[in-house]
Amino acid sequence: MASRWSAENAAKAYISTLNMGNEAKSKEIDLDESQFISALAAGYNARLMVVACADGLDLTAVALAAAARQTGGRVICILRGHDQIEPSKHVLGLYESDINNVEFMVGEVGEILLNDDDVSRADFVAIDCNLQNHGEIIQALMMEERRVKDMFVLAYNYGFIGGSSSAGKWGGGVRVRLLPIGGGLMMARVKKAKKNIGVGRSNWVVAVDKITGEEHAYRITSPNN
Repeated sequence: MASRWSAENAAKAYISTLNMGNEAKSKEIDLDESQFISALAAGYNARLMVVACADGLDLTAVALAAAARQTGGRVICILRGHDQIEPSKHVLGLYESDINNVEFMVGEVGEILLNDDDVSRADFVAIDCNLQNHGEIIQALMMEERRVKDMFVLAYNYGFIGGSSSAGKWGGGVRVRLLPIGGGLMMARVKKAKKNIGVGRSNWVVAVDKITGEEHAYRITSPNN
């Protein structure tokens, strides 16, 4: 993922999502969330985007397909069953998306996100919080030690507190941002894993913020020497 923000890519992806087919217009679907996600991925020049959908391909996947058109990237959509592939392709056609930049993988989301070599190189990952074990998946993803590049993690249908945005922490001290857009978005930028040379044992330390009462977990490693 590029470190510089591309306003041009973001604007083009936003407009592309805004004009997504007559299907959305006829159903009066609110595209605000999709426009934001598409502009976000394209603005950061994401080249490999992965989306884990709870119930077949959804508007988030369509939005990422629009972003991939601007960045020259591709989208991997993780589905739970082979029976969801053809209906998902049909949805892409309804929204006039380029099906050639969308690939499908079928299986358990956590297993694919953490163990597939191709997926591990993703720089933008979106996870549907309607997935039963989404919390464990997100936390494991953020703590992954084999991550080879910076990654943007987006959890959608996340919900939000009090109808307003708030900042917080996720596993390992990763700072997140919660936004009241659509069904609620949780966003975090995770740095690539650092290679440890001559590392010995590691321990988890939990620190409690005396002001907010929040608990933050940190892993402390000790050199062999």
